[in-house]
Amino acid sequence: MLIPTINLDNSNSADVNTIGIATRHETTIGGPNVPGQVDTYTVQSLTGKAQFKVN
Repeated sequence: MLIPTINLDNSNSADVNTIGIATRHETTIGGPNVPGQVDTYTVQSLTGKAQFKVN
């Protein structure tokens, strides 16, 4: 996940849009190595809200 810097205004919250990146690593159990590229990546859009809270 990429976490951007957020500047909060007087409302103490802000909407956030970013991405998460998942990595898949191809492998075998005890066998020969997988030929060629072994890592693939999937990008997912993420949305949420940044908030400043004091308990």
